[in-house]
Amino acid sequence: MRDWTFWKTKWQFFSEWFFIWGPLVSGTFSVPFYALAVFSEAKYGPLIWGTMAYGAMLVSSYLLWLRVANLEKQRIQKISSPTYYAKPPCRSVETFIDQHGSKTDAVCFRLEIKNIGEETVLDCEGHLIEVYFEGEFPELGPLNLTWALGAPYSIKKDIIKGVSAYLDVININQNNNLRACCGGWPNNQQSFFKRHGNYIFKIVLSARNSTPLSPYSFRVDFTGDWQTSTMEPY
Repeated sequence: MRDWTFWKTKWQFFSEWFFIWGPLVSGTFSVPFYALAVFSEAKYGPLIWGTMAYGAMLVSSYLLWLRVANLEKQRIQKISSPTYYAKPPCRSVETFIDQHGSKTDAVCFRLEIKNIGEETVLDCEGHLIEVYFEGEFPELGPLNLTWALGAPYSIKKDIIKGVSAYLDVININQNNNLRACCGGWPNNQQSFFKRHGNYIFKIVLSARNSTPLSPYSFRVDFTGDWQTSTMEPY
């Protein structure tokens, strides 16, 4: 005997199908058939009404299939898993200029993100959901990471097929100060990265038209020297 889940699924299918078919046989779709029935001989009535019902059945089945196909298409993952390479632009030395015109060099660590679907990924975001010193518990809530090589401090980016995008994660300047590349860093956590050692970062990627990826973790080995510190998958 079938369980309730089986019958519930079937009921949902026929319910959705009926709510498409019903308006077809009583709305604009049926108007040409009504006109044909009025101006035809009575003996052709059953054929006309049968054709209308059968045509509405085909159209409603197609529309329901199209709806399901679109939902399935939206669920298809379109973003690749983040990739890190110890070379530019994932790891590169860049010069930053502050509001006073002072220049400071820093090594930047980024993740490469690719669109593995056909359509452009819209409003992709990188969320830093956890960061903690290895062996300790997370202390901070979710924060948005920024995108490189675009508008300053942009937290959303459209990613087209065949063109990689790069998500900023951290930078370490020549004064050996480590900073996470996100806005809204808590004022009471400005000294969070003062200790030397391993920090664990966990991020999640999301987009308006793509399936969210599983959290991705990596370890930053902060040696206290901006030129020898490293980042690797965790």
